[in-house]
Amino acid sequence: MFYYQGNNGGMPLFSMGLRDIIKSSFRNGSAVTKLIYINIAVYLATKVGLLLAFFMGIAKVEYFRFLNSVLDLPGTLTGLKDTPWSVLTYMFVHYGLLHLLFNMLLLFWAGRGLKGKLSNSVILILYIVGGVIGALAYIFIAPYYEVSTTHLAGASASVMTLLSVRCIWLWRDEAHLPLIGAVKGVYLLLFILGFELLQLMNPLNAGSAVVHIGGALLGVIVGSLLLCCKRVPDSADDKDIHWEGAEEWKAPHRSADSNKGSDTDRVNAILDKVSEEGYENLTPEEKSILFKSGQR
Repeated sequence: MFYYQGNNGGMPLFSMGLRDIIKSSFRNGSAVTKLIYINIAVYLATKVGLLLAFFMGIAKVEYFRFLNSVLDLPGTLTGLKDTPWSVLTYMFVHYGLLHLLFNMLLLFWAGRGLKGKLSNSVILILYIVGGVIGALAYIFIAPYYEVSTTHLAGASASVMTLLSVRCIWLWRDEAHLPLIGAVKGVYLLLFILGFELLQLMNPLNAGSAVVHIGGALLGVIVGSLLLCCKRVPDSADDKDIHWEGAEEWKAPHRSADSNKGSDTDRVNAILDKVSEEGYENLTPEEKSILFKSGQR
């Protein structure tokens, strides 16, 4: 039987309900995993609220007007003074499923590359600061493009920051795109930035383009500094491959009790990888370890 070892002890993996799996994944997951869960939770909460509003006889327009006034970023500095918290809340709010899906896919890809190379705290800070930079760009720069700034929602600026950091710092990494194949991340970033620059000429899209470019510029700066000042961890030190507990797993001189504890850590690390990336992304060695653990 497979066991998942959390902070409160172990429990059989296959006897865990969906609620327990989500709780364990959130509690033990990386910063990117937590951010994705939060964004999805906020989206679902808005849909549940819409359903409640329907049963209470509240018009759909009035419901979304209320959400816009509380959670979204106002398009003016005066509006921001009335709801200063919105500079943080807006970056977790999505009203469209495709908008949410696209941002979370980019966030997952960017975070997967940065995992083990930047700490969870740094990734969280970059997400928040990128969103703030995008918000300020929207309020102060977008009006110069004759954009009628309204309420803004979405994680695009924050995601563009993390995406840019990965594409610049880890410029050798490749993104596998449908119908296109493998493309180096730096070329993907150049394409996205080129597209956003073109959108500046369209008054209907210039506002969102300014937000995206603002977040991306912060990521380009941070990624360039990391590229110049900090060596990218070698594959031997890459935590995406070299999981916590691997040293103990390979050390032959450890005592039996020590080896038993390290074996458990190794299995837990692999289960974390399963929850984040899926069983099919495990290496043959990791699959073998899980199989042997299940036979004990």
